[in-house]
Amino acid sequence: MTRNRLAFLLVALALAAPAAAQEPAPPASAAAPDPVPAATAAARPAAPGAFGIGAKLGVVLPQVATELQTTVGAELELSYAVPVLGRRLAPFFGIGYAQPKIARSSLEDPRLPGSYDGTQTQRELTLAFGLLGRLMPLESRWNAYAGAGVRIYLLETVTVGSTGAAAFGENREQSTRVGGIFLVGGEFRLWRGSVLLELQYGHSRLPHWVTGEVTTGALTIALGYRLMLF
Repeated sequence: MTRNRLAFLLVALALAAPAAAQEPAPPASAAAPDPVPAATAAARPAAPGAFGIGAKLGVVLPQVATELQTTVGAELELSYAVPVLGRRLAPFFGIGYAQPKIARSSLEDPRLPGSYDGTQTQRELTLAFGLLGRLMPLESRWNAYAGAGVRIYLLETVTVGSTGAAAFGENREQSTRVGGIFLVGGEFRLWRGSVLLELQYGHSRLPHWVTGEVTTGALTIALGYRLMLF
């Protein structure tokens, strides 16, 4: 009898072992999502700051309003992107300098015994205050903008002339005039700011004794970079 019970127990254990092996394993916990690759995160450009510091260098074309010749102009700009409308609006302040000139020959003046030659240099230090508006939010990769403002011109006209072999010296005349500035441009985000291409038109009266009643009107095509901080 004891042998029969022992044999029965061994058979029961042998049958139970495969069944236990076939039971499904408990479900594994949900796998955590793969982390964003570091290279992908680095490729996303950082959000730009609100304070802008810009530098521009351009070709000044005063021929649109006067006889002065093409020259080079430079400008430094400070701006702040207001935290409304996707930071599209930005008041700005700019300081610029240019000095177009013109050389004339065989000019007539009734106060002189004969014709004379002369060179006129128009020095222009400008201060501009205005508002710039972007088409897209500030963080956009590509953007377009337009702006307008008041420009203060600190002017100096320098004239040097001679008649025949005799030079009759240098004449300087200075004045301060208030005018305006209009600009349109496009920008592409690069590093912590934007590369920009800009077209400006600035204008004020220029009623100096030597020049007569003329203007400082000029087109400027400028290339620059606007660094955005904070």
